[in-house]
Amino acid sequence: MVMTRRSLMAMLAAVAAVMAVGPVQACSCVKLTAAQMAAETPVLFEGQVVAVRRVDEHHQVTTFRIVRPIKGISGATAEIESGIVDAACGYTFEGDFKGKLIGAEHDARGVLTTNRCKMMLLNQ
Repeated sequence: MVMTRRSLMAMLAAVAAVMAVGPVQACSCVKLTAAQMAAETPVLFEGQVVAVRRVDEHHQVTTFRIVRPIKGISGATAEIESGIVDAACGYTFEGDFKGKLIGAEHDARGVLTTNRCKMMLLNQ
């Protein structure tokens, strides 16, 4: 097969276009035990979901009734913001949380936040 200059240029352009898109970003978690994650997590409690409010197309705020405070939290309720996009390690607090640990930390705004990695590792 003889490659002409035009076909070579077309092939190079196609390769460059594929490389420019790059790999799809995915959620990737550090490998820690549940005990290690619990030690690293500043706010930890068992709670029950009371309400979920969508903040925007990428985030939600979940309100919890605190069943058992473990560390870093006081009061009867807590609001935790989380992403909802899977590829960005979002976590939507769906399903039954009875007996599961809820972990969070304060972000730069002072808002309690969490993500899938933290929640999955705490409850592995």
